[in-house]
Amino acid sequence: MELATGKVRYEFSGPGADGWYAAFVPDGSAFLASRLFEAAVNVWPTAHASREGRAPPEPTRKIEGLERFPWSAEVASTGMIAFALYGGAVVLERPGGAPPKLVPPEGEGESQVAFTPSGGHVVALRAGRVFAWALTEAPRAETAAAPAPSR
Repeated sequence: MELATGKVRYEFSGPGADGWYAAFVPDGSAFLASRLFEAAVNVWPTAHASREGRAPPEPTRKIEGLERFPWSAEVASTGMIAFALYGGAVVLERPGGAPPKLVPPEGEGESQVAFTPSGGHVVALRAGRVFAWALTEAPRAETAAAPAPSR
């Protein structure tokens, strides 16, 4: 939507549009979006030329390989992405590197995720319990250990 006029510039709709979520990257230059029951996540640009009649944007990147489709996502100030997958698991994506593996939060239902402002911790809320992980520099893939959730 253009704030000056209130006009909607693009509308993401169609079959399966229920379940869309969006998470902006820290500088606002793009957002992540996925539809319900779709395992891939698209990265969409937010900046475009200002001329009328321009074509809708195309995704600039696709994040694939998630074991289940994402329920929601959050992006840290460090660029790390946390996906709350359907079924409650929380997985991390680190552009350009191997992210740490997280022990799945216990409980039933979906998880909600958030990062601390510094991006040094990721927090999940599931079944009325809060789980937090400290995110340090990822060790080499062959020696990576799963951080245990703090309770």
